[in-house]
Amino acid sequence: MKRKPLIALLLLGGIVALTVFFMGEAVKPKPLIAASDDGMAQLSIPDGALPEGVAPESVTIRAVPAKDLFADGQAHVVYKLEPDGTVLNAPAQVRLSLPAPAPGEPLALPVLLHYSTGPDGEPLVEAPEEVTVEYDEATKTMRYTASIGHFSSFSAETDANLFTITAAPQTGTFSVGDTINRTLTVTPKTYSYTNKHLPWGENREARATYLDVTLSVGNGTRWQLVNHNGSEMIVFNSTALTPASQPLVEKDIGATQAYTHAYPFTCAKEGDGTVIDRGAFAIIYTLQIESKYRHEKRQDVRRESRYHVASVPSSMNGNYTCSDKPLMQRVGPPILCDPTGKNKLLVPCP
Repeated sequence: MKRKPLIALLLLGGIVALTVFFMGEAVKPKPLIAASDDGMAQLSIPDGALPEGVAPESVTIRAVPAKDLFADGQAHVVYKLEPDGTVLNAPAQVRLSLPAPAPGEPLALPVLLHYSTGPDGEPLVEAPEEVTVEYDEATKTMRYTASIGHFSSFSAETDANLFTITAAPQTGTFSVGDTINRTLTVTPKTYSYTNKHLPWGENREARATYLDVTLSVGNGTRWQLVNHNGSEMIVFNSTALTPASQPLVEKDIGATQAYTHAYPFTCAKEGDGTVIDRGAFAIIYTLQIESKYRHEKRQDVRRESRYHVASVPSSMNGNYTCSDKPLMQRVGPPILCDPTGKNKLLVPCP
């Protein structure tokens, strides 16, 4: 009987603890979310990250025409974060969605860059920290996430193609017994461009500037191609090709070297077959950015590196036909025969 008050007290303590726990969950601060009008970009700011004097309702992210920031005629997707120049107390996250390449098209990863104004009014270009890229199968988009510490403008350099990804052959007719070496190639590249008359400073015409930018995989570093979401090459809706699937082969590669690996499939019998790259693989690399600022009174060169992780869809399908007939009829010497059947050196004519 003496245990009942103790049990009741323990139960009461448990209820109090649970109440405190759930109340704590309920009052947990949520991040401030701002979305662009086009629905393609989002800014997430942790609680307490805004500096004193910046009202949450003043925070916006909006798409702007590329010509407002660049005058080079190249492809740029540009967003403006405001209030411009705001320095955050803690990093915020920017998320950007871009259409993924259609199946069969070479895959290319745009590069995210952050543009701002330096202390002397010169334009600065930086690589955001902790950049990741994820392929969204449901929406067929590439989702980019980056950490930023201040508000200005950022862009996706959709022409950068820092890595190009191909798989070959795409099509072909083969004989039964032939091996089809479907080769996956991922090639790092260097990308350079020049922006002219960048609109920084109060008087754009008076502050005509040039910014030469070169992007590459970090010199002296290594990059990796690793499996992500169970990436593999599989044979779809066919028994003509074997094996039924092959997992992605991972590699660690030097900065200027290309990943290349042949995945062999065999024509086992007559029929059509499709090899589908399913899932996604991840590219882990260090982005090196070199920017050269040129002005009539000053020049400056900046170099920096950032760690990037990108997962890209394996969406390059190959369509093949396996035939039990030779692709080319071989023509040999004429066969001589003996119509009488008496010449033992020749076969009888039919």
